[in-house]
Amino acid sequence: MDPNEKIDVEVNKHGTPCGPESGLFASFLGVVARNGLFTPLELNWRKAEFRPYKAKILDLVQTKFRYPAATTKWILSTVNRRWSDYKTKLKSKYYDPELSIEEILAIPKPEGVIDTHWQTLVNRWYTEEFQRLSRINAENASNMKTPHTCGRMSIARWKAIKTMETGKEPDRLETFENTHTRKNGTYVNGYTATLIEKAHTLRQEGSFDNEQLFQKVHGPEHPGRVRCAGLGPTPSTYLGPSSSSASINSTTTSNSNEVDALRSEVIELRNELMEAKSEVVELRSGMDQLQMEVDTLKTLFLQHLRREKGSMEGSIRAPSSSSQSATRG
Repeated sequence: MDPNEKIDVEVNKHGTPCGPESGLFASFLGVVARNGLFTPLELNWRKAEFRPYKAKILDLVQTKFRYPAATTKWILSTVNRRWSDYKTKLKSKYYDPELSIEEILAIPKPEGVIDTHWQTLVNRWYTEEFQRLSRINAENASNMKTPHTCGRMSIARWKAIKTMETGKEPDRLETFENTHTRKNGTYVNGYTATLIEKAHTLRQEGSFDNEQLFQKVHGPEHPGRVRCAGLGPTPSTYLGPSSSSASINSTTTSNSNEVDALRSEVIELRNELMEAKSEVVELRSGMDQLQMEVDTLKTLFLQHLRREKGSMEGSIRAPSSSSQSATRG
């Protein structure tokens, strides 16, 4: 294959790669995610400091692959996830609470990792904020109750294959049941079995379509992602604005205490800002007063210089007059 030739990426209606080249595409992004020149370990993906690197990532990808603009979000989301997974693996392999920062840095660093990036990352492992986030992430990972059986194949690719085989795109309930069932016909765990059995029971009790059954069993979607739709689609793009709003409203209601707390913080910050503004006004007033005093001192100093100059000129002229009188005598 010509190294200058671009690979065409097949995508579904959501812009998510679903063709036979999707695995290669994802693997390439995984390599990019481990390259410190494109994804520095010491930066925060969500902050503005990462924007130039995101642009570099997209510039690189565009030299190798051809895809629609709608796929850009999926690309960055995939790199972000692979980059986060990479940092997690590094911490799992190298971090030891019994060792000091210096002792870990004395160990040969991972191949391909930039020295300054590695030093910053290791130091961050020992901060209280990082430890807090690690506990939250570990708890979230332990709460993942429905692992799928697709392996390295993405949900989008699995759905594309099934669509070609049957001529019909599988809905989310069909996708969930098929991708959470082992080859021997058993479900991946008891929780998954409970969800699927509940959907079957609801189908017998009422006239629901599969999408309605899926939503009843799983509940509202989490903001920013959709179950059994692969990486990329959001509730608003997949289910429509009303579903997204319902999900957001549900989340907002369940977190009302947090909202109240945030509102209180905003009020406190606003009060602090007002106090700061008053201090600035007072400081400016003080500076103006100081400037007036300086101007007054400058005026007095100039007046003093003029008087001194006049006095000196007078003393110089006086001897000259007496000298002339003596000459006349």
